[in-house]
Amino acid sequence: MRYVKRQATPINLEQLTRYVQEEFRQIQLAFLNIDIQTMKLVELHKEPDKPETGIIAFADGVDWDPGAGRGLYQYKSNAWHEIQVN
Repeated sequence: MRYVKRQATPINLEQLTRYVQEEFRQIQLAFLNIDIQTMKLVELHKEPDKPETGIIAFADGVDWDPGAGRGLYQYKSNAWHEIQVN
């Protein structure tokens, strides 16, 4: 299910409240039903600002080399760790 915004036409606060609640419900349902088959990460030439545990990044291996050259890395335990892809 994908989210498609509806046109807002409330004429009073009660209708506006119902509209907003329904939109949030539709957004929530769309997130719950995400089925990702592919993902494209942008190749980074520098470390992301303020990395947090769980971030995954694609390093270029030249301008930014977190340790094992070009590839995918996950940030955990305050360091970048290469993700082995076979």
